[in-house]
This record gives sequence, C-alpha cells and structure tokens, in this order.
Amino acid sequence: MGVLHILGHPLLLVLWVLLSWLPCDESDGDHAFKAPVTEVKHASIILGHIHTGLYESSSQDAVPARALQGRSSAGGGFASAVRVVVFAIMAIIPIVVFVVVALNYKRGVVDQRPQFPLAVPSEWSMQNSDFRFDLFRCFDDCQVCMHGFICEDCRDADTYNAAGVATYWGFMRIAFLVLCLTNGLNAVIQAGLGEAVKEDSRNQITQASNSMVTLVMQFFFAMYLASLRQKLRKKLGDHGNKTAMDVLCYWCCPWCIVCQNARQIDGIQNIEVQCCCKVVKLGGLGIAQQNPVVVGQVVVQQPPQER
Repeated sequence: MGVLHILGHPLLLVLWVLLSWLPCDESDGDHAFKAPVTEVKHASIILGHIHTGLYESSSQDAVPARALQGRSSAGGGFASAVRVVVFAIMAIIPIVVFVVVALNYKRGVVDQRPQFPLAVPSEWSMQNSDFRFDLFRCFDDCQVCMHGFICEDCRDADTYNAAGVATYWGFMRIAFLVLCLTNGLNAVIQAGLGEAVKEDSRNQITQASNSMVTLVMQFFFAMYLASLRQKLRKKLGDHGNKTAMDVLCYWCCPWCIVCQNARQIDGIQNIEVQCCCKVVKLGGLGIAQQNPVVVGQVVVQQPPQER
C-alpha cells in the first residue's frame, strides 16, 4: 500500500483543489465559479434584486431572473456530477497502480525464485528461537526496506508464496479486495458529504471518516495476514501460538513485519531481491553438500613405467 500512498496523495490534492473551483449552488456554501468580471457583477446585481423581491413586480425583468436561477441550479447539478466522477477516478487510480505493480513484481521476482528447500537450514530454523532479525531492524537492509515499503503487499505475497504458505495471486486477490472496499467506502462517504455537509466542516468529517474506514479494513486484513504468518512459523519449526501479537504488529507496523518475513525467507533461499524487482542468487542452496569441494594440492597420478 506504500506506493499507493506516495503516488495517490499529490494527485488527490490537485484534484481536490480543481474541484473547489467548479460552479456550484450558493446554498452549498462552496466557492462560486470565477467568471469574467462583467458577468460576476451582472450576476450579483440580479441576485441581489431577486433576494429583495424587486424583480417580481416587473415581467420584463422576470425573464433574466428566472434564467439566472435555472443557470445556477444547472451549475450546481453539473458540479455534483463532476464531483462524483472525480471521486470515482480517485478510487480507480490506486487500483490500476496496484495491478500494474503486482504484475511487474510477479514477472521479475516471484517467477525467478529458486525452489524452497525441504529441510530448513539449522541457522534459519525457528524451532528454538524466533525470527533471526528483530522486528525494528528493517533499515539494516535497504533493498528489503525499499520493497517492503513501496511494494508492501507484493513483497509479503512473494514471501508466503516462496514458503508454500499461500499462492501469490491468492494473497493479492485478498489485498485487492481490501483496497477496493476501502476506496469504495471512502468515495461513497465523500460523495454523500458533498451534498449534506457544509464546506467549513466537510474536510474534517471526511478526514475522520477516511481514517476510521481505513483502520477498520486494515484490522480485518491484519487478522488474515496473522493467520498466514502463523503457518509460516510452523513451516520454519515454531509451533507456538503468537496470533494475537502478529495481528497487532500487522495492524500497527505492517512494513516492519513484512521486512522481517522477507529477510528470513530470502536468507533460507540464499538470494537477495534488489531494485527494481530483480532476484540476485547469492549461491546455490545445497550445492556444497551435493558436490563437496576438496581443498589441497592437486596430485597427478603417473602411469606405471614399463620395464
């Protein structure tokens, strides 16, 4: 989700600024459309006469008054329609980015990994210990930290897929569903607030509702991730139950726990995922046991001499 936050925030800010200058009805309390100076002056005079009732006594002037009122309400309807379209775009853009990044990571990393060993090496086993790297040591490896923050879901899906705990696309389908539900609920709430709440309190309510929706959805997603991490623990030899702690870690600091999982699996497979989405094999796993290397002086056997 990190890449969506980075790419989405500036775009949403620009769209919101542009949206604030769209024509809208005065009753909404929004900013009026910046028309030319003469038209603004003419509109303000007519509106002033409409509110004071001066145009009701003149049938000649009632025509422009009614026309201006119709134009104002039409502008308000146009602004509402455009607002809905913008909110839809704001919800779709992160989804498109999500899919593109997932496909690129699958091709560059997931498909290039070596086979996971049947027996976990003793130095990486969790039978008598926890993860080899502490939770808050994600900054020790810049490559893992970068992928864990920018490609958070892809990196975690890759980890569980490599260990045989879950499939890559199975994981990404759940993450995609959470993203769609979160953005969809936020868009619906913002569209509803646009018509029901005044401008001065709309931003505060929108921020509070978005934060609440995101926290709730991420909590349910953290429960799913914690169940996968429990399976990963058993795969690596740890048969204890630490689901509650894993839920809390995934909910409060997902990037740290993603990096911790990744470093453990990459160490077992003896590889490194480098920028951007590239697998570097540090050495063949099990080659030393299959083909032992003999260190010493080479002795050449001489053929027997004929007598």
